[in-house]
Order: sequence, then C-alpha cells, then structure tokens
Amino acid sequence: MHGGPYLVTLGLDVAAFARLDGLRERYFPADRNVVPAHVSLFHKLPGDEGDAIGAALEESAAASGPIALRFGGLKYTGGGVMAAVESPGLAAIHRRLSRHFDAWLTPQDRQPYRPHITIMNKAEKSAARRAYEELQIGWSAWEGVGESLRLWEYLGGPWRAVAAYPLAAGPGRTG
Repeated sequence: MHGGPYLVTLGLDVAAFARLDGLRERYFPADRNVVPAHVSLFHKLPGDEGDAIGAALEESAAASGPIALRFGGLKYTGGGVMAAVESPGLAAIHRRLSRHFDAWLTPQDRQPYRPHITIMNKAEKSAARRAYEELQIGWSAWEGVGESLRLWEYLGGPWRAVAAYPLAAGPGRTG
C-alpha cells in the first residue's frame, strides 16, 4: 500500500459516532467540515510505509477488544470546542503503537496524548464561545465504545478511508 501521508483514528460505535458527527454537522463551519467525527491517534505517518502501518494496526487491533470510552467535559479552545475522551484502553493502544511507529512520529504525534473529538474548529471566537456555552447547558458525561482502528490517507484537506481493523480477539480487516 502506497499513498499517504496516513492518519490513524479510532472507529466509534454507531450511536456515539452519530451523536458526535451530528454535533460536528451542527457546529463545525460547513466549508471546513470535510472529515467525519473522529478520535485521532496519529496525524501524519509516511506514505511509503503503508504496508507496515497496516500490519501494526491489524496486529494491535487483533490483540485488543472493544474499548470503553467516556466523553467527559467540553473544552473551549478559542476558535472551537472539543469533547474530552477518557479511556485507559485507548491510552494503552496509543502507547503500544507509538513505540512501533517511533521512527516516523512528527513533533505533533510525540506530544502527550490527549484524545478528544473536535466539535468545532477554526471558527470566529464569538461563534465558538456561543457554541461552547450552548453545549455546556445540556452536556453531561456519557459512554461510548471504540470498535476499530481506522487508517486514512490525507488528500490535502479531505481524507480517504483506506482500511478499518476491528478491535476484536482475532484478525480481520474491512475496507
């Protein structure tokens, strides 16, 4: 597999994805909302290492079951809003894959891992503040499940789905 650069995200259960992607559809500036709701693990892995990246994701996914997630509080970022993702299981997979991908990690991917879902980004500060305040009114922590590791190719804005590796006790891959 050759392309990239590649990104790695966590695939969510249907209900969690629908809820979070719905929030992105509502709050994210429409002209910039070119990817679905996601939890990033790695932002830029080399395009010429697609086969090795895929093999590492398949191995890690096969060794892991579905991951419990807690969508805790919201964070105002100045130009947007994000929902924090709390998950010891996700942190463990990220550490394991970080060791495997160590030679390829960018400074961004070497920073401490703070998983989140971006609900709004690159918006006017006043619009972001209003969205944050609106979301805060009805927000309470809720649970979801990470069901797969997903490999994407970055296309200069939008992403192309390459493969999904189910988090299950056994090998398998869907395209």
